[in-house]
Amino acid sequence: QYPLLSVFKLHVAVAVLDRADRENIALDSRIQIPSAEIKPDLYSPLREKYGVRDLSLPLRELLRYMVAESDNNACDILIRWLGGVNRNVRLQYANKAPLSEIIRLLQLIDGGKLFAPELHKELLAIMEKTSTGTDKIKKYLPSFVSVAHKTGSSSRLTDGKKIADNDVAIIKSGNNVWYLAVMVADSRLSDKENAEIIARIAFLIYKTEIN
Repeated sequence: QYPLLSVFKLHVAVAVLDRADRENIALDSRIQIPSAEIKPDLYSPLREKYGVRDLSLPLRELLRYMVAESDNNACDILIRWLGGVNRNVRLQYANKAPLSEIIRLLQLIDGGKLFAPELHKELLAIMEKTSTGTDKIKKYLPSFVSVAHKTGSSSRLTDGKKIADNDVAIIKSGNNVWYLAVMVADSRLSDKENAEIIARIAFLIYKTEIN
């Protein structure tokens, strides 16, 4: 089992959309966000845009920030909306999954049967707009290939070890579909080297399958 890091934001998105579907909550519904929930010490494009102040943002926008831009404040806000969050850096190791289950999640998302079809389309569209990890799965794939993906990356422990560098994706080219999860755990390589491992695996699989 591999530490998920920000790949778990995909699981959070599924949980959010599941609640929206079950409770008939529109994605345009606004969530009230007190300024105290906009943490200054987290990676957060949302904070860079809006600053630290009381906000009211549509559920759809928070999902986009969390998945496509891997925003940590948006993630914590949505977890709060779902019920709560636990903070402990070492718990990143407990938040894990086997690769087979990651692949199954990607298949379920692509299969369109977890919740209403329009919510699946929304999630896939957000994943296709992911701006993080351009040097991972997408790096060597042709531009005409559709990549709906979610990355995950940890900081380093005091001994220099990186808990995880991840990218998981639904890849489509014509009638071909691949579900790919590449997760590099406990690496002492540089971030660039980790990303290159992921990129080369993705390209080798694509080249092998397409031929």
